[in-house]
Amino acid sequence: MSIKFSEKDQVITVYSYDSEMIFCGSFEYKWLKDTGLAANSTDIKPPKIPKSKIAVFDLNTQKWSIVNDYRNMTAYNIIDQSEVKIDYVGDIKDGFTLLKPKSIYETWLDNAWVDQRTEEKIISDEIALLPPLTRRQFRLALVQNDFDLSYVEEKIKSIDDKKQQQIIQIEWEDAQTFERTSTSLKVMADILELDDQKINELWQYAMTL
Repeated sequence: MSIKFSEKDQVITVYSYDSEMIFCGSFEYKWLKDTGLAANSTDIKPPKIPKSKIAVFDLNTQKWSIVNDYRNMTAYNIIDQSEVKIDYVGDIKDGFTLLKPKSIYETWLDNAWVDQRTEEKIISDEIALLPPLTRRQFRLALVQNDFDLSYVEEKIKSIDDKKQQQIIQIEWEDAQTFERTSTSLKVMADILELDDQKINELWQYAMTL
């Protein structure tokens, strides 16, 4: 690369770049005869820069190139979904994407995040994440979903297996919290003809009470 000297005193527009050769802006420069340009600058105008792009100067070719600029955006590891803040210009590094996964259960497949679980697995995973409900939350949710508590008690009393009926009745009357994964709750759901999806919806509602 040869140094360019001015043949006369003149005022020109120069275009500056940082230590990584990234375009920083332009300014008016008094270029005196037989002197070079200001440090980290060129009189070569960069091309129009589209949104999400940046101009980078090449000293060897004395040309600007337009590259992607995703700095300060978040990239996601396609293996473990870990996040990194992008601090470089150019294309996203291999193994990363700008697409944010919707859940921890998604995997990277064919350039997209895909949840490959079955419907049964999705419901099972949702159940495992639901916290216990207080007695108040559980009963209020039933009432708000049009279940008369006396009807619930009658259904419990109608359980044929005497031992199981007593266990469920004790849980219904004495439990201070209700676990989504408990066997007793499963029996209650069955006698009330509520499937897992409906119970999960009721649970989500109860959590707001």
